[in-house]
Amino acid sequence: LYASALSLYSGRDYQQASAKFNEFVALYPDHKLAGNAQYWIGECQYSQKRFAEAAEEVAKVEKVYPASHKVPAALLKKGLSLAELKRMPEAQAALQRIVDLYGQSEEAAKAKEKLERWKQP
Repeated sequence: LYASALSLYSGRDYQQASAKFNEFVALYPDHKLAGNAQYWIGECQYSQKRFAEAAEEVAKVEKVYPASHKVPAALLKKGLSLAELKRMPEAQAALQRIVDLYGQSEEAAKAKEKLERWKQP
């Protein structure tokens, strides 16, 4: 089910992919890939320019699956989604959280870069 959803995402069928990822999370909430699936639900929303929904879905990764290795990526996508919605203080807070908690991650490097760029006039 997870592989099928990922394949649909790769094929840019975001609606079907989102449905399958939602099904996966509902059926297997304790599976080791549940946090990943939740992250991909947010990615599907983001890819469809549904930024409010994307921010909401990726935020669940940190809330529901705090041990997931997808948390830094989820925070990054949350920040980018909020920025698209012109909610800059919240976007900056999400990115700063990555830098503070996951300073050595690839996402932290991207977050620092974005934060610097947003500071420029």
